[in-house]
Amino acid sequence: LSGTLKDPALIGTLQCEKGSYQNYFTGTQLKEIQGEIEACNNALKLSYLKASDEKQGTFSCEGALLLSPEKNFPFELKSELNQMHIVHSDFIDASSTGSLQILGNRDSAVASGTLTIDKAVFKIFDELPYEIPELPVTFTNKPIYLQASTLQTSMPYPLHFDIKLEAPESVEVIGRGLESTWFGEVKLTGNMASPLAKGSLTLEKGEYTFSGKTFNLRQGEISFSDQPTPSAYLKINGD
Repeated sequence: LSGTLKDPALIGTLQCEKGSYQNYFTGTQLKEIQGEIEACNNALKLSYLKASDEKQGTFSCEGALLLSPEKNFPFELKSELNQMHIVHSDFIDASSTGSLQILGNRDSAVASGTLTIDKAVFKIFDELPYEIPELPVTFTNKPIYLQASTLQTSMPYPLHFDIKLEAPESVEVIGRGLESTWFGEVKLTGNMASPLAKGSLTLEKGEYTFSGKTFNLRQGEISFSDQPTPSAYLKINGD
């Protein structure tokens, strides 16, 4: 490390082996993370970054970051996903293949690209999960570090979306008597805190059981309105 804080310079390499990552919000898990960063004066180059998920999916990435405080440390990342298990939660389980590019700086970034949904399962619950209640807390002997300052919740990094999702025939919607398969295209925008979707999915096949009788579904559409709530509309008919 040489130079000044205003104009820093780095020379060398940094390698990572046998790393792991887990996102408790999306359920994403990565293992066997390997990567290498090369530093050359005022730039950091991500030569490669590779990982696999808990199933058979893989992830690879390369990119660069400019060590420029005046330009707010701009960076670029290009990644390739191959049947990667990107989301795993009570409501949705999905894997996808495709390319993503992330452009940004210290303040915000935009993720863009096209992903093909290899498989996705949406679950409709009979009852929504209970919310965790907030419990009031009264300190008998309040710690000094709490008296000295007020704890503040940090805001998440503003990552915006411009992603096209293609589902040829691999989206399942199940629950509350519905067993169905759908296909279509959806455009994902918004950000991590408030994602927005616009597009539609068309019914390929399905059944709906109501009051002990099973109906064969003939037509159906799930349309996304590009609004925070309600986010989607379901319309089906059958006999």
